[in-house]
Amino acid sequence: MLEQGFAEFLKEVPANPLKAEYLIPTFIGELLSQNKISVKVLKTNDAWYGMTYKEDVPAVRELCPDAGRRHLPGRPVLGPVKSRTKQPEAI
Repeated sequence: MLEQGFAEFLKEVPANPLKAEYLIPTFIGELLSQNKISVKVLKTNDAWYGMTYKEDVPAVRELCPDAGRRHLPGRPVLGPVKSRTKQPEAI
């Protein structure tokens, strides 16, 4: 179902596809309201920090200075941000 919704989303991508967002929570909410799916929510005590834009990285780095050390020794999760220069390929 997500694949079908994503295919529909790609048909309507605006002029700047790098700014387009496929809002998975919104799509899941629509499927839930139509009784097409069920979702199991897992509880966690961990904090969640969202990053949408490369400009978000410094703030998240400040909040999580040891990010990645617990699970990936010597490999920080928030490494250098690489800008994307080529357009995404169409599916």
